Order: sequence, then structure tokens, then C-alpha cells
Amino acid sequence: LGIAFTEALALIGFVVFILLMP
Repeated sequence: LGIAFTEALALIGFVVFILLMP
């Protein structure tokens, strides 16, 4: 659970970072 949650959180953070990039 911990690993899956951390990976999902990292993925969401990465997507948000890409969307806010421009």
C-alpha cells in the first residue's frame, strides 16, 4: 500500500508539474 500510494502521489505531482509548466 505504501509503495503504491507513494508512486501514485509522485505520478500526480509530475502531471501537475507538466500542466503548470507553461
